[in-house]
Amino acid sequence: MLGTLQGLVTEPWQLFVVRLLLGAAIGAEYAIGAAMLAEFAPSRGRGRRLSKLLVCWYVGYLVSVVAAYVLVDFAGWSWRWVLITSAIPALVMLLLPIGLPESPRWLIGQGRTAEARAIIDKHLGGDAYFHAEEYGAEEPQADRPSGAGGGCSPPSCAGARSSCACS
Repeated sequence: MLGTLQGLVTEPWQLFVVRLLLGAAIGAEYAIGAAMLAEFAPSRGRGRRLSKLLVCWYVGYLVSVVAAYVLVDFAGWSWRWVLITSAIPALVMLLLPIGLPESPRWLIGQGRTAEARAIIDKHLGGDAYFHAEEYGAEEPQADRPSGAGGGCSPPSCAGARSSCACS
């Protein structure tokens, strides 16, 4: 939607505002897209996949700049039409996540283990994947000590992956 608005602006400040909002949306996609990929990619090769995602983003931006110059300078397109074409990849990115299931790690963290197991079984490889990715270690455990007199002190919780949940 913002991509098409770029071609309809009449004042420079309007274009500035629309481009600022587009920049915020692209920044959000950086964070969301990488997190989604990390959630669903197997631990083996996850870093390589995230690196490829970054390369694809940067190569895509380079290609879009070159294409814009070609369309304006050689094909004679108006700058408005070139800016409107940014709506095409935006629409693709809007439609891609439709049907994507919830993150199994998030579901387990919320105590919805059965739903997480169903997603893992259907989309990610079942029981072998569940154990290989150590999803069981993320299941909430009621017998963990807490900071309120449960034998857990703040110094023992200083590590990034402590076995206790201090408050």
